Amino acid sequence: EYETGCQIEASTPSLDDFLSSTALVQDRKRTESGAQRDAVNLMTIHSSKGLEFPACFLIGMEDHIIPHQRSLKEGTLSEERRLMYVAITRAKQYLTCSMAQTRKRMGKLAKSQPSRFMMDLPKNLYKATRWDAN
Repeated sequence: EYETGCQIEASTPSLDDFLSSTALVQDRKRTESGAQRDAVNLMTIHSSKGLEFPACFLIGMEDHIIPHQRSLKEGTLSEERRLMYVAITRAKQYLTCSMAQTRKRMGKLAKSQPSRFMMDLPKNLYKATRWDAN
């Protein structure tokens, strides 16, 4: 479905295009048949509301992503915090949160900081592990 859509648009697909397309296809499949049991479900935090899974992986748990930098300017930090709550409570048994050590911002590589919401969690509830690319 993804390749066909890109051919129609006559463009070279980017990783962002692929991930967006995949998320939309997953949302449609889940809507048609309910959450898939023996499958990996890729979804947004918003679309995960009301669902639970044995294991969840949250990626991009960095300041400027969650909370989004826009929410800091617009004063909607409490809504972002509620979204984080939704995200972390989808996991029944296992929750893995990850972040990039560096990320491009405005064309320059910048060191990432953990989400301030992660820093709010009691230290006895999680184990931090660092993985180096080397």
